[in-house]
Amino acid sequence: MVRWMVIWAVALPLFCLAAEDVEVQFLESKQKSERFASLLDHFEGKVQIATYHPLPKKMVSELIAAKERGCEIEVLFNTINKRHEKGALALKGAHIPVYCMRSVSDRKTEQMHHEFCIFRNSQKQTNLIWQSEMNMLKQRSLPMRDTVAIYTGDQYQKQFYKEFELLKNLSRVY
Repeated sequence: MVRWMVIWAVALPLFCLAAEDVEVQFLESKQKSERFASLLDHFEGKVQIATYHPLPKKMVSELIAAKERGCEIEVLFNTINKRHEKGALALKGAHIPVYCMRSVSDRKTEQMHHEFCIFRNSQKQTNLIWQSEMNMLKQRSLPMRDTVAIYTGDQYQKQFYKEFELLKNLSRVY
């Protein structure tokens, strides 16, 4: 009995600490877009996005503004088709590296279906991971809510950093 009490005394604070490293919200598209923009507006450092979906025009503009402010931006798409092309070309025109996991006609290569964004600033220790679909859809007749998870714990961040670099190494420059 005492042994279990000792285990709980040690394990419970560790569990609580890990739970504090994750913020979960359920947001409608407009709220999600505003929350992402507020994170990006005040951020200085490196921003890396891996997305299956095309980026909305507003997000592309915000990323270009962040680049002009001095942020280092990288965007990785699963594929670049007609839906992705305008945003990808605008990013590329702003000298933002754009990577593509596979070509539209290539059905034999791996597909990437991730949706995450890494905010890295090693000097200010303000690193976080945004995980949610990047398609901030316009309001519909019925509200649609998405899950947004924001990770601040080192144990999560390292896994996302490794995954982004792995995907980037499997991709080609657009």
